[in-house]
Amino acid sequence: MSVFNMQEYSGSEDIKKVKNYLYMLNEQLRYMFANMSPEENFCPTALEQYKENERQIKDNLGMIKDAQGNISILERTASSLTSQIQDAQGNISTLQQTATTLTLQIQNAQGDISTLQQTATSLTSQIQNAQGDISTLQQTATSLTSQIQNAQGDISTLQQTATSLTSQIQDAQGNISTLQQTATSLTSKIQNAQGDISKVQQKADRIDWVVDSRSGSSGSFTLTSRMASLVADNIDLTGYVTFNSLKDSGKTTINGDNITTGTIDAKLLEIGGKKVFASKNGRFYVYEDFMNYDVSSFKATNLTAGTLTVSTIQSSGSSVSVGDDMEINGRLTVSNITLRSGGSISGFKVSPSFSGSTLSSYSSITMSGGSTTNLTNTLSSVVGWMNNNIPKIITAVNGLIEWAGKIS
Repeated sequence: MSVFNMQEYSGSEDIKKVKNYLYMLNEQLRYMFANMSPEENFCPTALEQYKENERQIKDNLGMIKDAQGNISILERTASSLTSQIQDAQGNISTLQQTATTLTLQIQNAQGDISTLQQTATSLTSQIQNAQGDISTLQQTATSLTSQIQNAQGDISTLQQTATSLTSQIQDAQGNISTLQQTATSLTSKIQNAQGDISKVQQKADRIDWVVDSRSGSSGSFTLTSRMASLVADNIDLTGYVTFNSLKDSGKTTINGDNITTGTIDAKLLEIGGKKVFASKNGRFYVYEDFMNYDVSSFKATNLTAGTLTVSTIQSSGSSVSVGDDMEINGRLTVSNITLRSGGSISGFKVSPSFSGSTLSSYSSITMSGGSTTNLTNTLSSVVGWMNNNIPKIITAVNGLIEWAGKIS
């Protein structure tokens, strides 16, 4: 090539010569590079590298490697383009492009990986560490989903749309809790690995609780502004319970084994599986099975029974009626007793002694021992004797008085 010496040129004419000379050099360089072969231009080592690059280009694969071990690879096909860069420490970044997707991945020497994938409708990113923990984020035009999973298999997921927000947490043992929120409802659900499920659903006008066990038992509670409904196999209330504003006026208080209330209206009352009281056609009935129970106190204005066995019957102001086939053994204290046909009171005697013309003058009689039948006969005889003899005695006494008067 020609040698250019700037000191030989000066003035405008010389500058014009320099310009023409540069044009000539440019043409010479163009001709030289257009007609020079690789063998003439490269040293043997560079020539081999040049030939290798040419082969890779022909195979749509380009790789560049330096002396430090850094590598860059470019692979091209009609449908995809992939590039990868790797350093000597093992860190790798990869970019893959197709007509529909773009994927980027970066991995370090420790095994941590981050991936980003983009399409026309979605964007997904994922980060995974060497221990196996993974976090994923997926975005579309209508939803956003994130998920985090650890190496032990525990997973938490959050999904968001324009109308709902759902979160879920699941552990490695299979226990799951889910929370779903919309503009009109809030629902939470917990399920264990054995299949037991509890669910709470809240709306503007009601709240529902449901608990289902794997054994088949179920309990539920529904609360609205006007109603509360509780369903369960067993209901256990602890504490001081008060019921106010029932259908009718009044209040019921339950404190332990004490119940304080007003009116109880029931068709049938059972205790211990046995029928006690019943209401039929406006009448009150006491079941026979209940009368086998021991009671310390029993009060009734009118009591009708077939067989009644008691130790003591007391009456103050009210009458006790002894009906047919009714037996009373023990102590009987009444202000007025009526013995109807067919009834009997045995084992009693009358005390104290009486006086007067008739037995009907006594308003009350206390009887102990003896027999009412013998007593009646005895009293009849005494009364009859008195009725027959008292006038005679009175006449005799009057005669004695009159005789004494004459003597005096």
